[in-house]
Amino acid sequence: MNTDFNQVVSVLKKARKNGVLIFLENDNIKLDLGENTTIDPELLEEIRKYKNEIGDFLRHELSSGEDFDHAPIPVRAEKDHIPLSYGQKGLWLIDQLNGSTHYHMPLHLRLSGKFSVEALESAIAEVIDRHEILRTVIRQDGSGAPFQFILEKGNWSLNQITDYHGGEAGLPKLISSLCSAAIDLRTDHMLRAHLIRVSEGEHALVIILHHIAADGWSLSVLIGELVALYKKYTGDVKAELPALPLQYGDYAIWQRAQEELHWGARIAYWKDRLDGVSQLDLPTDYPRPAIQSTKGALSFFTIDAELSAGLQSLSRQHEASLHMTMLSAFKILLYRYTHQEDICVGSVIAGRTRHELEGLIGYFANTLALRSNLGGNPSFVDFLQQVKETTLGAYEHQDVPFERVVEAVGQERDKSRNPLYQVIFTVQNIPDVPKLHLGDAVLAEHKISHHTSQFDLNISVIEGIGGIEVVVEYCTDLFSMDTIDRMFANYRELLSSIVSSPLQKIGELSIVDKSQQQELLYSFNLRAPLVYPRDQTVVDLFSAQVLRSPDAIALVYSDQQLTYR
Repeated sequence: MNTDFNQVVSVLKKARKNGVLIFLENDNIKLDLGENTTIDPELLEEIRKYKNEIGDFLRHELSSGEDFDHAPIPVRAEKDHIPLSYGQKGLWLIDQLNGSTHYHMPLHLRLSGKFSVEALESAIAEVIDRHEILRTVIRQDGSGAPFQFILEKGNWSLNQITDYHGGEAGLPKLISSLCSAAIDLRTDHMLRAHLIRVSEGEHALVIILHHIAADGWSLSVLIGELVALYKKYTGDVKAELPALPLQYGDYAIWQRAQEELHWGARIAYWKDRLDGVSQLDLPTDYPRPAIQSTKGALSFFTIDAELSAGLQSLSRQHEASLHMTMLSAFKILLYRYTHQEDICVGSVIAGRTRHELEGLIGYFANTLALRSNLGGNPSFVDFLQQVKETTLGAYEHQDVPFERVVEAVGQERDKSRNPLYQVIFTVQNIPDVPKLHLGDAVLAEHKISHHTSQFDLNISVIEGIGGIEVVVEYCTDLFSMDTIDRMFANYRELLSSIVSSPLQKIGELSIVDKSQQQELLYSFNLRAPLVYPRDQTVVDLFSAQVLRSPDAIALVYSDQQLTYR
């Protein structure tokens, strides 16, 4: 295949939505148009453009005994004792061990102008009633096994904070406090909302979802339904939202059934790809805690329009996606920092390859473990081809949940870090939350201060009109802000070097920009030299230091420390 798996899926979905069925007949692609259906010229052009890739994809699905998206996910008859999806079970186990506030998904929406609080509350409540997962709690049976239990409709309420007087200055502290309050998976709704009156005509709507019930895609579904239902409750629109084709519980049951039916070869693929994978030993500023830390912060970096255009052009030239190109560069940076040739990085995908799931709120996202060998000092172009092949192979086997992959690979667990990879790198393709209106009020998303991290590094690349934004969530018990700033200055320089010289060997690409060169070559050497006593040896100086601070840390190696005693 010469294009991303997701691009083929996108074309097939678009065709189906337009009443066009694409299938193979005698190894040739055929189109079946529904009654009174006229094919859109733009869609027809896309089908022609990806004709070979679509054919390869359909042949692969047929050869593996799986029809793409033909048999709908069945709607369950029973409403009780629903199993957890694989992703849910992983988060439930984390919650059982150490709590899971770092898996909260906060959303801060500002409302400027007049609106109906009653209509807003009714709209959110109906979203929760529509999507069972938002009123699903996790209970345990007699053997301790967890299962989903759906709470009754009509028991959710909006928390209104009308006595706040801290103004804009005090708002971040209040919002942080609201977002860090634990959601009890045994009893609470998975969506919590607070409406804060900031001033006359200015309100903050703070929505907190738990990741066990939602993902990034879900936020756009939530906001879209919230705005539509608000209009209904204020009388602007009479039409009802269409009924959901199924619920998250149906998906969880269906997913559990897939292992016996379809996952055998796919699990074998992941075991083969990840057998013996090395842990990434990225240099840290502080010793790694024995138990993985969840303390974190965010940093933001920009890649200007000129360099962004160069990266896009390079990607097109080598029939790669921007994700593949930027991931390749980041793996080279990790290689240069660690001198490790075996590098495995996680990458998040939406996980909604079936059309029934597109309008649901729920935890469908999956993470692919993408392993590369940087040995032999290849050129960037050659390494990009390796990453491209790895990524396409992972896309074809993406249905296996990461939690199941971890079980299959059988890597020894280490409480100080995540299994298989410690770094996430993702190019985001989820829709942005646009500026909308609730009545006369403008509804706009605001950023929230961030104090948690699920991984050592979690990098999100976001394409924009003026360039590319890189958002880095990092563990503050491992890295200082200065180190992150320096690392991504190196990354920006590396990207520039790659665009200028893509045939260069990866070990020879520049990662140090002019300002860093100036500092290394000149600024450090301008510091006043240290004056040591001429009448004392190194042993004398060491002994004096022992007397001054016997309990201070003298040596650090890995997770071991020695004092001067």
